[in-house]
Order: sequence, then structure tokens, then C-alpha cells
Amino acid sequence: MSLSLTKEQRADLLKNFNAADSDGDGQISRQELQALFMKLFGDDNPDIAQMVDAAFTNCDTDKSGLICFDEYIRMMVPPK
Repeated sequence: MSLSLTKEQRADLLKNFNAADSDGDGQISRQELQALFMKLFGDDNPDIAQMVDAAFTNCDTDKSGLICFDEYIRMMVPPK
């Protein structure tokens, strides 16, 4: 999939990715994504686990159990 992003859009995505990547290893784990979703949607949201599962099912294309920046971009930017 080819995504056309401006430098500013890519920089914003990287900033948000790095904020979610709490251990700084360049990848987002299930735990990090869960923490992000809890911050965004509320700690008491009963759908968080399903949302994390869906994100990994749809975005973890290499099945590593981690979301890299390219996979994150595909998750955050809808195809045209």
C-alpha cells in the first residue's frame, strides 16, 4: 500500500508513535497499545482488549507481536 504523507504528517505520526512506545525500542507492544487506548478511551472501557486484539490482527502484518512504525502508519492512515 502506498500512502502519500507530507513531511509534517509523517513527523506527527512519528511523534505519536514514540509517545506510545514507552520503552523506546522502536516498536509498540500489546501492553503499550493497551496503555495508549486506555488513555484515549478511558481506563474503564470494557472494549479495550478487543480493540487491541483487532489492531494487532489488522496491523501486525509480519506477525511479530509488535507494531513497527510502518505498521502503525497503516493503522492510523486510512487507505484512499
